[in-house]
Amino acid sequence: MKQIEISGDWTTMFWDKRSVRVCAEPHAASAFLSQATLPYLWPDEPKFRESVDSKDDPQKHLRLGWVVAYLHHPNPQVILKTLRDHIPTEVCRSGALST
Repeated sequence: MKQIEISGDWTTMFWDKRSVRVCAEPHAASAFLSQATLPYLWPDEPKFRESVDSKDDPQKHLRLGWVVAYLHHPNPQVILKTLRDHIPTEVCRSGALST
């Protein structure tokens, strides 16, 4: 599975300004986000792992982080597939994505 690194100020929403490795292709990105259990965005960062593990629902926090990462992907097809397949309806209805 081919991966690329992406970065930007958006990463500070979750931790520090560090790059994140993501799947390069739309089908692989969708399969990754479809997993029941997602890995840490920065598995080599112990303080980040501790921070996530202290949340009420660590997987929900990780899922949000990964979705946001894929919404910053340089491939528009990945972004569209993420929006179509991985944004829960309740998030859209709550206004959480509105600016």
